[in-house]
Amino acid sequence: MKLSKKKLIGTTTAVSLLILGVSFFSHNQFEASKPNYEPVDLLRGYVESQESKNLESYHMEVPLYNQMSGVSLPYGCEVTALGMLLSYYGYDGDKNRLQAEIVKVPYEDDQGYKGNPDEGFVGDATGKQPGTGVNHGPIAQLAQKRVGANYLVKDITGQGFAEVKQQVLSGHPVWVVTSIDDKLPTQEDTIEWKTAKGTVDLQLKHHAAVLTGVDQEFVYLNDAYGIKKKIPLTQFEAIYHAMGSQAIYLEKNGIS
Repeated sequence: MKLSKKKLIGTTTAVSLLILGVSFFSHNQFEASKPNYEPVDLLRGYVESQESKNLESYHMEVPLYNQMSGVSLPYGCEVTALGMLLSYYGYDGDKNRLQAEIVKVPYEDDQGYKGNPDEGFVGDATGKQPGTGVNHGPIAQLAQKRVGANYLVKDITGQGFAEVKQQVLSGHPVWVVTSIDDKLPTQEDTIEWKTAKGTVDLQLKHHAAVLTGVDQEFVYLNDAYGIKKKIPLTQFEAIYHAMGSQAIYLEKNGIS
């Protein structure tokens, strides 16, 4: 989640400034693309046929969207990344419509407890009011709502990176949580977030992307800031685990 330092937890203005102050670019970017929010119809009904046996690399052309384009969502990286995943399969990937549909929880309730990102998007994604983000559960729920019975949403959160890599090699783009600066989070990047159900650790560098390819040296990502990136495989694997090993993908219903 994109928040302030621990000493500023109670200061919602500082929370917003921290997020908006993060650079939208990375030294790992290798291509930028103008976002396109039109649905991609060509892959509707896509059937996985990629033979992953003995493969060492695979890459998919996944639509690239930018959370800051159009009606911007400064805190909307998760739905923007989901939109790219959905569009690959031919579904509407408009980030604003997805943000309107996702389950939401208040940034802070009357008792002073913070919203739980495991239960819904916390606060406001537009930056007009305090907001943070959301974890994999509500994203998976929204994805399943969108695809209906045509696809199964596979939530592989908590599994090792080898499973994520295998899904990419099998022809599945994977929604993942990564760090906003492509670096490992430090202890200072984690804060205690007191919710009504207990205290959870919140990552200040929380960001979302779609894993579109992998080879022996690099992983390839569509970053929610509208940037295509390549990151050393071992570096990303460490980031993936440090950020909670959150990942989902879609599988055609009836195909294993």
